[in-house]
Amino acid sequence: MRSRHRMKRRRPRNRGRQGGLLQAWYWAATLDRCDLTTLHRTCPTTAPKELAMNANQPASPEGAPSIASFFIVIATDHPGMSEVRARVRPSHRIWLREHPGHAINVVHGGPLLDTQGAMDGTLLVVQAAHIDDVHAFVAHDPYVQAGLFAELSVRTWEWTLGRGTS
Repeated sequence: MRSRHRMKRRRPRNRGRQGGLLQAWYWAATLDRCDLTTLHRTCPTTAPKELAMNANQPASPEGAPSIASFFIVIATDHPGMSEVRARVRPSHRIWLREHPGHAINVVHGGPLLDTQGAMDGTLLVVQAAHIDDVHAFVAHDPYVQAGLFAELSVRTWEWTLGRGTS
């Protein structure tokens, strides 16, 4: 015989922070299997907008070669430039999402933090056909044009861990 009391529905255990991490991992694995230059046509799922931020942009302004390599951009700020960083940050963020005329895809990025948690640098992972495309992109970044960075380095990066390949 069934009880008269209704059982409360329990939330699945992975709904909190862990669920978000699992979902992010799922989308990263899904995007890794898809052609980022034509995501809307070739990928079997619809990825979240923030993960496929530049997926529908052509591989180059002329639509030529596809994006092939990953690069890391690491920059550190001049000391005492936090006000400049705060003032220029909105245009920098727009630049990272739109960057008209540049044949790159910004994959990941964010500020570097000092020991007190204040922003004091930038790290970007970008995808491009050639390192010269990355240098041209970085040269037009509002942070660079405002003279924010004391040091800036662009390096080729081989993405192996966490990419869905062993």
